[in-house]
Formats: sequence, structure tokens, C-alpha cells
Amino acid sequence: MVEIRALGEVTVFDTARRIRLPTKKHYALLVYLAAHPDRPFLRDRLATLLWGDSPDRRARHSLNQTLYGIRKCLPALRIQVTNQEVIMPAGAIEADFLAFRQAVDRGSYREASRLYTGDFLEGFSIPNSPEFEEWQENERGTLKRLAVQSLTYLLDEEERARNWDCVEELASRIIRLDPFKKSAHSARIRAIAARGDLRRARLELQRIRGAIGGELGDIFKHIEPAAQWTWETPITADIVLENDEDQWPPSFVGRSEL
Repeated sequence: MVEIRALGEVTVFDTARRIRLPTKKHYALLVYLAAHPDRPFLRDRLATLLWGDSPDRRARHSLNQTLYGIRKCLPALRIQVTNQEVIMPAGAIEADFLAFRQAVDRGSYREASRLYTGDFLEGFSIPNSPEFEEWQENERGTLKRLAVQSLTYLLDEEERARNWDCVEELASRIIRLDPFKKSAHSARIRAIAARGDLRRARLELQRIRGAIGGELGDIFKHIEPAAQWTWETPITADIVLENDEDQWPPSFVGRSEL
């Protein structure tokens, strides 16, 4: 079975053996077709997608050569090619990003979080192919949002169960995907404080304040008044467990720190 992994660095396998395709455009065409199972594409459409800067005749020739290269490298792959159209039949190839979407659709968020090992086509680009790059960016953004949603669901579950190690790990993953996710920052600090490491919790608050005042621009000015929170508020062991996206930074209540 042919498999393509595009969450993170793009790689291709045939019966568990890694296959190296000749050029980036071979990978790009394979990923694009895999992302649209059973959808017929006119050859001219694919030629424009990847060779839009070339004359029509040269672009069509480049497409033919690329299709030939894919079929030569992956003889088991059942791409349907006619004089006019190219189709990737459903089930002809396994793709991690399709499996990820399916897991999210089923509500299998733990499986989805396992499958999401990196951004879609991470570090991958095709110069002079703006249509493909626009599609790639849109797909990357959609998959990243689904990953954040899945991880946030798991985070809420683990926080209700007070599994603080898991809470910190999940919150950290969310923050790497979305540094502006206020609820993830709050949950991470709550997890640190809940395990009694109040000094580290305070240092994290100070670090976040510095980041917001610097790299994250004026967002701190926007959220601090709404939260009615001051950085001098003592951090205590008894913490608010409600995960309120509008409350930022996190609130701490109860016994004052000794």
C-alpha cells in the first residue's frame, strides 16, 4: 500500500519502504491528488497549478513527465490518467492528513492528536506556483485549527480529571500551534501551580507578560483590563479550575502564599 505523510516533513512509502520522488513538484502533485480522492482534474488545471509561470505547451509536458515519474516510482499506485483528466481513486493511497480529518470527524480526538505530528507540508514550498502555495497555506491553516480544537477538547477532559501532567503537556502543544491561545496559557499555569510549584508558576506568568509586551505586540493591553487582574496578585495553591477563554491571565484564589 502506498502511503504519504504530509503532517510535518513530507515522505512517501510503498509497503513500508520509503520512496524518494525526483522533485518537489512530484511530491506536490501527489499530495494534491491525494487530498481530493475521486475528484477528476483536467490536465490543464493541474498544469496551471504547478507550472503557471510556463507556456501552456511546456506546462503540459512538465505535467506528463511528473505523472510518469510518480507512476515509475510508485508502480502499485492506481492513478487513473486519461488524455483529459487525472483522478486519484479513493483508497488508492493512505494519507495521514486524511486520516487526521476523519478522526476529528468521528470525535476520536486522541487519535487525531497522535496523528498530528506537525504542520501540513512543514518547510515545503514550490517557487513560482502561487496557486499551489495558496492552497497549501489554506489547508495548513484548516488542519492546524482542527488540531487546536482536538487538543483543547482533550485538555478540558484532563483538567476536569485533574491530571495535571497531561494538562501541562497538552497546553504546551496548543501553545506551540497557537501562541495567542489564552485558555491554554491559563491551563498550563494552573497545572504548574496545582502540583505545588508556585515559584515556577510565577516565573511563567512573568515570562508571558514579557512576551505579550514584546513579541506579541499590544494584545496584553487589550486583555488585561478585561480580566481585571494585576501581576502583583499572589499565586496560591487553590486555583480556579474553570477554563474561561475570556479570563486572562489566570485567576488564583484562596490561601495567600506564605
